[in-house]
Formats: sequence, structure tokens, C-alpha cells
Amino acid sequence: MTQSAYEELQTGGLGPATFELLRRLVHQVRRGTGFPPPEGHTAWSDDAAYDVISAMLSREGAGQRFVTACFTQAADEASLERLFSHVDQELPH
Repeated sequence: MTQSAYEELQTGGLGPATFELLRRLVHQVRRGTGFPPPEGHTAWSDDAAYDVISAMLSREGAGQRFVTACFTQAADEASLERLFSHVDQELPH
């Protein structure tokens, strides 16, 4: 049985479900805002989205604080997704 992003974070880690949720939200943000693909990519793809997520999470802890803050405010998977939907504020520019 696979865990949800919320369950992964409850057990102390960023796992496949968390990355999948963030990937999906990055694609939603880029479609809604016209955010350009990251350096090294000529078009958006899942690899480009994962590069953005990796950059966000490695940015002096800010991305990790964002994920942690969202998790501590969330009560379940749906509320975690709503909180994560503000990922556009954390994307590296």
C-alpha cells in the first residue's frame, strides 16, 4: 500500500508521493503563470519540474521550511495539497 504525501511527511521524510504532489503543483503553477522552464530545459517536462523542486528544496533550507510549515498546518492530505498550492511563492526565480 502506498503512502500519501501527508503520511510520508508524518513518518519524517519526503518520499515519492510528496515529490509527485509537488510536481503536479509546479505544473499547475507554470500553466497558470507562464513561469518559464528552468535553465537547461527548453520546454516543461516532469524532469524540468523535478529540477525546480530540487532547486527549491536545496535553497538554503527555505524550501524545506516551506514543506515543514505546510505539513505542521495540515490536518490531512487535502489540506496539505491546499497549503502546497502556494508553492509558486517558493519557486526559485
